[in-house]
Amino acid sequence: MTGDWLYDLNLGVILLGTLLILLLSFVIGYWAGRRFRKEGEPDSQINTIQTATLGLLGLLLAFTYSMAAARYETRRDLVVQESNAIGTAYLRAKMLPEPQRAQIIGLLREYVDARLEFYDAGVDPTKLQQAIDETEQIQDQLWQQAIVVSTNDPRSVPTGLFVQSLNEVIDLHAARLAAMENRVPEVIIILIFIASIVTQGLMGYALGMVQHRSFIPSLMALLLIVIIIGVIIDLDRPRRGLIQVSQESMIQLQQSIK
Repeated sequence: MTGDWLYDLNLGVILLGTLLILLLSFVIGYWAGRRFRKEGEPDSQINTIQTATLGLLGLLLAFTYSMAAARYETRRDLVVQESNAIGTAYLRAKMLPEPQRAQIIGLLREYVDARLEFYDAGVDPTKLQQAIDETEQIQDQLWQQAIVVSTNDPRSVPTGLFVQSLNEVIDLHAARLAAMENRVPEVIIILIFIASIVTQGLMGYALGMVQHRSFIPSLMALLLIVIIIGVIIDLDRPRRGLIQVSQESMIQLQQSIK
């Protein structure tokens, strides 16, 4: 479906792989710390580097989460805007003369079904393309009906209002297609992985240099990093994963116009 290999991987596989890699980095750092440990106080330089790396990782996670959350909010708002636009076009279509009124209302009902099929297609490229093609075919039919109505009565106020709302419906379809592909750049996600690996290695190294060790805080921090990365990736996947964009407004519209 996309050119991003990370996007096409299963989220569970990504999280499990991230957990194992971070654990491996931590263990390697720990044994390196044990190997080069000196008697007395731990090296303050290592603690300084560890703190700086943790701070950098925290900034990266916060920045990336903000990007992913903003894109998720945009996709959710577009669903509401599109359902409102279709509902407005449906109400304005009732003011049009027959026989175009009945034909346009029927097409708008089919259009709502097509928009829900667009979401239900998930990551299946065949179903997704079929839903997009069906949507655009209905748009063409609606536009042809609008041309007929405008030609018959070019000064009609209801016709002008309907054409305006139909334009908005078509524009929002294009906006949702663009939002579907607008994701956090993959290079930023890879950078987070690299920063996490380095951070866990330094944490293990610092822990290996001290005599009295407690692994629980370090493991809790590791799990927290994995969970945050998982949430970021899930937010950035508009058609798969646990966090999905609600289609409730479109479903309610489908029920109301039928």
